[in-house]
Amino acid sequence: HALVRNLGNFGKHELLKPISDHERLVISRLPSEEAIQKGKVHPIGILAASKTYAQGHGMRGHNSWEVNARILEALDQAFYHAFKCVEPTGKRIQVAIDVSGSMGVGAIAGVPGLTPRTAAAAMAMILARTERDCYLTAFSGGHPNGYPVGYPCGNASHGPSARPHMEPITLTGKTQLSQVEQTLDQADFGATDCALPMVYALEKKIPTDVFIILTDNETWAGPIHVHQALR
Repeated sequence: HALVRNLGNFGKHELLKPISDHERLVISRLPSEEAIQKGKVHPIGILAASKTYAQGHGMRGHNSWEVNARILEALDQAFYHAFKCVEPTGKRIQVAIDVSGSMGVGAIAGVPGLTPRTAAAAMAMILARTERDCYLTAFSGGHPNGYPVGYPCGNASHGPSARPHMEPITLTGKTQLSQVEQTLDQADFGATDCALPMVYALEKKIPTDVFIILTDNETWAGPIHVHQALR
């Protein structure tokens, strides 16, 4: 944890010069599976550190450093190795990622570059690689006035409105974070209806134990509340 947190300080004091002993030590230590598991470092913590280091300056104050590409590569390796620290639940999980436009702006915990979409992509990858029964989907709302006629939990009085957008996402053990982000970037944007994952599971008869909805704070759309759809 201390190593990951202090990369900016090491850079500020010019301890990470190319092919230096310090650089060699840090590069050998960061991706160490044994050290990561012993320290119980979560992948999101490493991802946040990578985003902060990559910008070349801290979030507060005037600390700045020259970014070392080999350090970034080691952080990338550490991110994937840290997946092994996540304990699976053994539940049947549907992960639903909001692909509305607002997910691509802002920052999680004030970390530049760590947008809600990037964080959601990372969490989806972690779950997909650690859970045996994990079903990934992307969603955005359709017509803000309701679901189409005949749609589960819908209201026929709303008429034949545009169908809400919900589609599966395929990840493999070799899928990289950048590929997941690209998939989400290319998805249709729309309103955010967080009841859609439950409605979708009802329609498709997917036997889901747990719904994990990855979204930001703009969740205003849809004719049914999330708790009603879940019930």
